[in-house]
Amino acid sequence: MLFALSVLRLVQWNARQTRSALVWSALLFGLSLGSSLANLLMLPAFLFLIARGDERRVKRVATFLAVAAGAGALMLGFTIVRSQSHPPLGTEFIPDSLLSTLRYFSARQYGSVAVHEPAFHLLRAKEHGAIFARAFLWGGVLLGLIGLFELGRRDRRLASFCVLLLAIDLGYFTTYDVQDYFFMVAPAYLVVSVLIGHAANVPCRPRHLVPAVTAFICTAQLTIHLPARVERHRQRPGTEHALRTMESFPTDAVVICRWKVLTALLFFQTTRHLRPDLTIIERSREARTYPHGRIESYLEFAAANAASRPVVIDALEPAAAERFHARAIGEGWLLLLPRTSAHVP
Repeated sequence: MLFALSVLRLVQWNARQTRSALVWSALLFGLSLGSSLANLLMLPAFLFLIARGDERRVKRVATFLAVAAGAGALMLGFTIVRSQSHPPLGTEFIPDSLLSTLRYFSARQYGSVAVHEPAFHLLRAKEHGAIFARAFLWGGVLLGLIGLFELGRRDRRLASFCVLLLAIDLGYFTTYDVQDYFFMVAPAYLVVSVLIGHAANVPCRPRHLVPAVTAFICTAQLTIHLPARVERHRQRPGTEHALRTMESFPTDAVVICRWKVLTALLFFQTTRHLRPDLTIIERSREARTYPHGRIESYLEFAAANAASRPVVIDALEPAAAERFHARAIGEGWLLLLPRTSAHVP
């Protein structure tokens, strides 16, 4: 929402060129993006406005970016302090140098910079297109294109700016290898929403046709999704499962699990101060950094601790099976025992 408001103000500078609106929109933009460093990928779109704008626009965009950078730094600092996690949790590359920062922003640890076959990108583009179309009830995509045309008629540079934002956001995350890549494109949804708003400026008869269609899409979305959201809010299967799982672990255990499970367990360990005796790490054979130190590989960490502490894992990979025996404990968890252990059944 904050991102949408700030971009909306940005594309309306020609209509209302007030300094206060500029500063407030930059603050909104910085606060909404400051906690997610990957959103710096969209910086070239703003630099485009500077490169292709007149002197007044250059000053406005530069001011916008300066204020947004300050607000973003404050939000990022608050996030680090509030989460008690610095360097960023679970990352292979700590942004402590220029090269590491570039690797961190590129999400290289997820394999997202790999060059794939054209069929891969075509499949992802098809999936993104279907998700977008369903999210806007199909008709919203058409309204977005109409709004883009209307904005381009009034200001071609700002229309190009919106297209560049969409291309960067969707294009980058189309190469994202992790399964939840389609959750990363929220800015693209908001840009399309801004374009839908501009569709309301298109002269047509009846006069209120476009606003009526837009209102229908919003109402239909609310009607379709609200009941399921309310029902999901009333249930707590994830919370109950996480708490039950934490209670089942042995004392002073090393817990090794995939990223989605890791974040859930760490959330309850940190916010509710549950099981501080547990050391929870990601099941990754790549280097990861945690508040308690850097771990080059979960296999090596497990081998170093298995003789003195219980080590539990959520799945046994072939590489781990070569070094450990596994015994089932709890719901879907395995206790790792070195193959030289006398306790192996």
